[in-house]
Amino acid sequence: MTGRIEKPLYILPFDHSGPFQRKLFGWTETLSPAQTAEIAAAQHVIYDGFKAAVAAGVVKRLQIAKARVVN
Repeated sequence: MTGRIEKPLYILPFDHSGPFQRKLFGWTETLSPAQTAEIAAAQHVIYDGFKAAVAAGVVKRLQIAKARVVN
């Protein structure tokens, strides 16, 4: 990759597995394979929502709102 990124990069931090498994699912012990799969499925739902928001133009609306605040 050359050059630099000219647009803001938004990252959805949903891979905090410890807090995610404790707070959302209430699991505190070592996860079974089925529990791990359930967490992975939940993370896919979150990511799919993020992709849908980007496709719907949320990022563009946030950039417009940010520009209004700065101006």
